[in-house]
Amino acid sequence: MYQLGETVLDLLLDEASQAEFHAVLQRAEDDAATDAEREAVRRLLERAGSLRARLDTYRRRTTELTALYDTAGDLTALRDVDKVIGAIVRRSRQLLGTDLAYLMLMDEHRGDTYMRAAEGALTSEFLTVRLPLGTGLGGLVAETAAPMWTADYLADDRFVHTIDDIIAAEALTSILGVPLRIGQRVIGVLFAADRSSRSFAKEEASLLSSLGAHAAIAIENAALFEEAQRNLRQLGEAHEEIERQNAALRRGAELHERLTAMVLEGAPISVLASAVEEVLGGRAFLVAPTGRPLTDHGAALPPPWSALDPDRGPDVGPDPSSGWEQDELLAALERVASQRRSVETSIGGQTCCIAPAMAGAEHLGSLVFTGRALDDADTRALERAAMVTALLLLDRRASEDARNRARGELLAEMISGEVTDPAEVRPRADALGVPLHGPVVVAEAVCDAAGPMLARAHAEARAVAESGPGLVHAQGSRITVLVRAGSGPDTVAVLARRLTDAAGQPVTVGGCEPFERLDEVPAAHRQASRCAKVLRLVGRTGEGATPAQLGLYALLLSETGREQLDTYLDGVLGPLLRHDEHRESKLVPTLQAYFAHGCRAGATAKSLYIHPNTLYQRLERIDQLLGDQWRSGDHFLQLHLAIMLHRLRMDEEGTSDQRYVVSPKSHDQ
Repeated sequence: MYQLGETVLDLLLDEASQAEFHAVLQRAEDDAATDAEREAVRRLLERAGSLRARLDTYRRRTTELTALYDTAGDLTALRDVDKVIGAIVRRSRQLLGTDLAYLMLMDEHRGDTYMRAAEGALTSEFLTVRLPLGTGLGGLVAETAAPMWTADYLADDRFVHTIDDIIAAEALTSILGVPLRIGQRVIGVLFAADRSSRSFAKEEASLLSSLGAHAAIAIENAALFEEAQRNLRQLGEAHEEIERQNAALRRGAELHERLTAMVLEGAPISVLASAVEEVLGGRAFLVAPTGRPLTDHGAALPPPWSALDPDRGPDVGPDPSSGWEQDELLAALERVASQRRSVETSIGGQTCCIAPAMAGAEHLGSLVFTGRALDDADTRALERAAMVTALLLLDRRASEDARNRARGELLAEMISGEVTDPAEVRPRADALGVPLHGPVVVAEAVCDAAGPMLARAHAEARAVAESGPGLVHAQGSRITVLVRAGSGPDTVAVLARRLTDAAGQPVTVGGCEPFERLDEVPAAHRQASRCAKVLRLVGRTGEGATPAQLGLYALLLSETGREQLDTYLDGVLGPLLRHDEHRESKLVPTLQAYFAHGCRAGATAKSLYIHPNTLYQRLERIDQLLGDQWRSGDHFLQLHLAIMLHRLRMDEEGTSDQRYVVSPKSHDQ
């Protein structure tokens, strides 16, 4: 027996198999001489078997604890929630040797559990499972916070079955679920499942529960770590944002100080855009509500901004031939004016911020910034710069208005003859920046437009005077301009075109011949005024001309010409004029209407509101006075011309046909 005991101990130390123990038992029983010996052998081997089973249990527990320790170490090293959950599911499947392992987490907002990760799944539907609390094995584990298992899930009536079709598609039979708890709070359920019937032992449930405890802590730690990292990033972003805002505030404060100094020092408006560029970066310039640059600061800008021409008229927008997106610009400026705040937009493919310069409800202009995006603080700084722009524009307008009034008063005094001495005129003109040396021209413009169109014509006339240089005096629809002769007769024609384009309505301009003596201004003005009147009377509205360009109509503009005109009219129309004077008839008006309607009797009678027979009677009376040769050839041409000159003479003098007095040279009725 002693030798047998040593053999058994050696087998235990060598971790012999059960077969080896049975072989020793068989030999010992065969060698036993008595029943007592055989019973002693059996008791020894039974104790040895119990001891071996206990050693196996300890060994398995040691292996499991080692695996749990390793798992805990692995989980501790992970900081990503997805990686932690994936490692938990993978290690659960390995430790329990199951076909499938998966993990579901609690959704606190919806009050159910949802599939978070799985390893060994066959269908995609399984990965989208959601279980309300109290339904299915998982929902029951989550609700009770206790481990639970089944050897045949589909046949187990302890559960409320809601996803049997998905379980059947996965061919799952045995399922073990344990809660993942943080304190008393269940955050999820960890599962191990087989596709064959399996009765999970308490030790396996305990092992999975231990793994679940580590898993819950690891998930919570990883989530907290991610939240800490997220908070750290947000803190860094907030710090960067604070730094950006501080930098923007510093830029705004610097710009505010510079703009305040500009206002106090009376700096020109062109300096403002440069100050904005230096402080905010990018490019900045000022435009009128029509899109025209208010300064030449934008001349060096890249296309399409460089298409803005500062030399064009004050109310004429960008040059359409430049390729500039004029519609985009004007639409943006209208939007800025209507909203009365800055607007970020895209013009010509360039992102820009436009801040309006407002004076009450009046849109004086806009400050345009491009080249980089502006944050809120920079945008507010740009808006403050636009407010300063409005102050500077109002100041410039007041200065310009005062200068224009002084120039207009000087020209009005020269026209009226109150001041004609060059020794008095030239110093005053020089002080206003208008050196009156060399030949000059006086032009009289007549504009039938009103309101904004007339205002644009006035502004364009001032622009012409500025570039002349010269003087301008506007009174209602009549605008008088005195500028250097320049291109001679074309000066008046060019002025007519510019005023017409600016007003959007025909503007007629009469001029005089160039002269140098400033005491001739009153006479030159009368001549220009009469010239404009003649142009309008002969239907040349919207044109510009001097007396030399009027042809025969120039006779109306000089005293010598008037004497010749009187002689001519008396020789051709004298009989008709005297007949109308003495008989109170209307032969001359009838002839005027007859010519105006192309010698068509019906149209002439209708325009005079008389019967055709009455017209024929008047024409017969004209035949008696002039002879019937007036109806054709040179006589017809002479009579037609005389009728036109007579009408112009009457309109210029403001008299009627009945008051027209002819010289008593002719002796007809």
